[in-house]
Amino acid sequence: MIDYKSTLKIAINSLKINKMRSALTSLGIIIGVSAVIIMLAVGAGANKQVQANMESMGSNLLTVRSATAKTGGVSMGMGSKPTLSVKDAQAIKKMARGVDAVAPVMNSTKQVMYGNQNWSTSVYGITTPYLYVKNYEIELGRPFTRDDDNNAAKVAIIGSTVERELFGDVNPIDKTIRIGNAPFKVIGTLKTKGTAGPMDQDDLLFIPLSTAQRKVFGTDFPGSVNQIVVKANTLEDTD
Repeated sequence: MIDYKSTLKIAINSLKINKMRSALTSLGIIIGVSAVIIMLAVGAGANKQVQANMESMGSNLLTVRSATAKTGGVSMGMGSKPTLSVKDAQAIKKMARGVDAVAPVMNSTKQVMYGNQNWSTSVYGITTPYLYVKNYEIELGRPFTRDDDNNAAKVAIIGSTVERELFGDVNPIDKTIRIGNAPFKVIGTLKTKGTAGPMDQDDLLFIPLSTAQRKVFGTDFPGSVNQIVVKANTLEDTD
């Protein structure tokens, strides 16, 4: 049978005899354990941040892009040739299994102006489901209505980066901005989402899809869009 009291007494005496060695050994153990705990915490924090960034972009997403146009033998990139339409988005929603929501989109970079301020940003022609699909929320004002889209209204919802660059501390609601040469009334602002990798998710501006098609981008293919964002019901459904 082990005599725990005697063993403990011997161990304490040994520590007293070799105080410096004991102190250094204890310090090494403390530093080693602390380092492991810190690295695990940093790793868990980084993983959580990556997951949050991914979720802020929307979950269970697939993006369908239109074809590539070529000019003088040079490829202009995916989405440059209008081969998709709103009807394609409606067909995906109706016929594909496991689909939660579908959002047809037209987008391009445009110069936006307010007073003597100007900013180059991504302008998106969207329908209301896009906000849900991409996890955007309204901070001030209102989202687009069915009438806005049916009438190709010149109204806009702006991201917080655009709001800061154009308006500073001024409330942008009901103010008139210009996208190119066309005037638009700001009806809403978006809650800040931050960056996802190199992309600033707040450096953008939304207008109704019909307005983008008829009055901003223009196309020889009526009803065309350059991408369709599809949200699956579950991660497994994305297959």
